[in-house]
Amino acid sequence: MTEWAGRGLGVIATMLVAGSVGCGEGSPPAGEQADTSTGADIAGDATDGSSPSDAAGDDAVEPDAGPDGSDGGAVTQVSDWCDAVRGGSPGARDPLNDLARAHVGQRLFGPTADWLGADATLVGLLDADDALQSELVATYAGAFPDVCAAEATDTSDAAAAVTMHGQVAVISPGTGAVTVPQAAERLIIDLRIAASDDDIAAALGLSLEADLTVGERRVRAFHGFPAQDTGWTHYEASTETLPITIAGTGDQDRALVLITPQRLSPAVATWVGALRLAGRAAIAGHDVHAAVAESWWSGVGHNGLAWRACGLSVGGVRWPDIIRADLETTSLDEVLQSVSSLSNLGPVLGTTNRSDLATYARDAGLPGSELSRGAMRAALLVAYGTLDWFYAYFDLVGRDLDDALLTALDEVDATAPGDRVAMKRIMGRFMHDLYDGHGFYWDDASEDWPDGWMALQIQQIDGLPVVRRSLTPGIEAGDTVLAVDATPIDQWYEEAMGRYSAASDGYRFVLATDELKEVRGAPQWELRDPDGVERVVTAQAASWDDVEALPWGGTDRPSGWLSDLGAPDVYFVNMANAVTPEHQGVVAELASAGDTAAVILDMRDYPYLDIYEFARSFNPEHFSAPLFGFPTWRGPWSYALEFEAWEFDPAPHVVDSPVILMVSNKSVSAAECFAQMVMGLDNVTVVGQQSASTNGTITTAWLPGRWEITFTGMRLLNPDESEFHGIGVVPDVEVTPTPAQFAAGVDPELEAAVTVLGFGD
Repeated sequence: MTEWAGRGLGVIATMLVAGSVGCGEGSPPAGEQADTSTGADIAGDATDGSSPSDAAGDDAVEPDAGPDGSDGGAVTQVSDWCDAVRGGSPGARDPLNDLARAHVGQRLFGPTADWLGADATLVGLLDADDALQSELVATYAGAFPDVCAAEATDTSDAAAAVTMHGQVAVISPGTGAVTVPQAAERLIIDLRIAASDDDIAAALGLSLEADLTVGERRVRAFHGFPAQDTGWTHYEASTETLPITIAGTGDQDRALVLITPQRLSPAVATWVGALRLAGRAAIAGHDVHAAVAESWWSGVGHNGLAWRACGLSVGGVRWPDIIRADLETTSLDEVLQSVSSLSNLGPVLGTTNRSDLATYARDAGLPGSELSRGAMRAALLVAYGTLDWFYAYFDLVGRDLDDALLTALDEVDATAPGDRVAMKRIMGRFMHDLYDGHGFYWDDASEDWPDGWMALQIQQIDGLPVVRRSLTPGIEAGDTVLAVDATPIDQWYEEAMGRYSAASDGYRFVLATDELKEVRGAPQWELRDPDGVERVVTAQAASWDDVEALPWGGTDRPSGWLSDLGAPDVYFVNMANAVTPEHQGVVAELASAGDTAAVILDMRDYPYLDIYEFARSFNPEHFSAPLFGFPTWRGPWSYALEFEAWEFDPAPHVVDSPVILMVSNKSVSAAECFAQMVMGLDNVTVVGQQSASTNGTITTAWLPGRWEITFTGMRLLNPDESEFHGIGVVPDVEVTPTPAQFAAGVDPELEAAVTVLGFGD
């Protein structure tokens, strides 16, 4: 047995809860209100009026009595915490969107942290053909010990009221402010009317002269979404302890009695239980279940799920499972008659058998590879739920992903279980609507591989793929691809680009082009050379050496002086990893050269050199890298973007001559990060094409069926705090090459850079 009485609770702090102090209620992102009348009916709207919890086997449900106590005072206590939870608001989006968010939330923040096991359970629930049309909310809750289904409820909009009974003030929480008469020595707050959590918090505050910390909650905190593979991750999970504070607004401390109904919202259960354990309030009516107080509410259609999301304690000692009522009655008359004796509170006794917060393991293992219909559905729900919690750009890119989930689930229903190729296309179309250049997906159990790859460097010109360089027989530099296997190339790209996520159309074209270069069988390519002559060739796979010999973007020209271009005093730096993997040699040569007419930085490929150290050679003053914003959750109700700023001093030698920064549609992530640190300098001119418009460290999530997705795990801003995602690096001088230039072996962007500097032709 654990003895509970008023303990030393000296720490007073302000809760980080928006609109609630308890373990409150879930809601969609701000500004989003979906039409809940469409999509699969998983809300549990039975025609006989039963709720999901009724279907799960409720004990007898006792109707809440009004403040007049007309029920006669009888109380039927319940032993199952699911019978003691009051549902919150209904879902605001399609029920499947809300269910996906709830599932990922409870498996990340809930006590067990067994995300692999939770996903496997979800797969089993979704295997039946009609799983999405059945009483899924109740079935789902029944499969998890720390989840309950309940009917969503609306709060009363009745006005708050105070009535005096001698020296006792009885408060009915509601809308509007009330004043406690000076003559009132004791307060009774009747919680049987379904007032909002905010209105109840305001009523509770009238019993306290000052803010009161009445305990603490242990929560699982996520500083970004930790990558679920076994490699390095930029993000972390931990357990934190946060205070529970009730804001005092009264003119004095008054003895308090709380009349409780059978069902309480998580927030109200938190306050009632905490006040009783602190010895600051008596409970008349129904017991308070700690599991309810530790829960978060997720509306799903017209019903919803309450799922445990924190561990409550006082002075480091966990709450007992049940905080027993001091007086078992719902009659106001009986409470008034007993109010004096209720002021002499004894200790709270009770056992603690519910599960505690386990340690979260991001790399807990691999999901099963079987691709049943349930696994296909669950993969999409888990992907959506993970992104819904942690993708930080929805306010910029919109919420097309909401409808994309529903469309993808419909496509799964029309697909044979186990069809991994079809699932890959479904997953691609879903991820497209994330609009994130790091939004990749792949099938870790796939056996569908191309026969090989063509050794081609292809660039978009006026919406068409043009060969920039080729080591593939029969395909020449300057060729424009017109059709593949008799499919016009614009149609091919329209379909392919619909399966890739990107923050810019240019980078989406790049990703689709990587697929175009795959060889499966004997694809027939229709080509047009720069002179307008058309031909058809059978595309062939090249050797892997030839594939790797071609640069992905830009050129393989070595770093050095541009004497061959008529600019002997201009130093060219090829920042591609294959050419310049380290920056030290370039820095040393620039420093030893003394005065240089100009420097051209070719950032059209991907760098592996230390971009932060190299940027010091171009910034004459103290400078900042881009700002890294971590989506940070402390439990499911406290969210903030927590930014890091990495700052640097100039290098011993700083280039002060004109600088050209060359970028392309393939300049992505680290390439853009370097650009962000130099493109605002007065001596820098940007030449080329818009960059990929995606920066920030990626993270990974495993999905049922052995699928994996990646996405940008942070909100990244320019050093001046302006937005970058979807905007990218915009050239001061935009270059549009021609097929003839490629056929002649010309580097159009480099020649344009030399021309901007006043050299060459």
